Amino acid sequence: HLNYSNITWGLSKSKDIDQIRKHQKRAIRIIVGANYNAHTEILFGQSKILKFDDLVNLNILNFISKFFHKKLPESFDNMFKVLSSQRSKKLLISIPKTKHLEYFPAVSFPKLWNNLRNEIRLSDSVKKSLSMIKKDYFLNYKSFHCNKRKCFSCKK
Repeated sequence: HLNYSNITWGLSKSKDIDQIRKHQKRAIRIIVGANYNAHTEILFGQSKILKFDDLVNLNILNFISKFFHKKLPESFDNMFKVLSSQRSKKLLISIPKTKHLEYFPAVSFPKLWNNLRNEIRLSDSVKKSLSMIKKDYFLNYKSFHCNKRKCFSCKK
């Protein structure tokens, strides 16, 4: 259910999205039998489940990868302006006139895409790109280190 059309609503800044994040963290703690206040980064990594924000980002990146590989309907052909270099496959980032426009696809999608490693952007298939992106997310989860002093979860 979290996957359904989330590139259209997942970047919104609302209390509802915060609730989805909180419920997902609560659910992962229940699934693995962790304490109610356990850090969830490691739990997501161990369970091979993407966090909500990463799931949204993955779907956005999947969309853009399909854009580059010509796997979208023709109506999307002019959605993004591709910068001329074939070595980087980057997109032009529109400059928003107001703060709330930063979350619109014309701005947020290219920013996310351009921040990927070249290896991912230059991948020869959508499937390969997604596999590398997921791998990066899970590596980030596993490398989590709590820096909070007097953390109740870590008992530091």
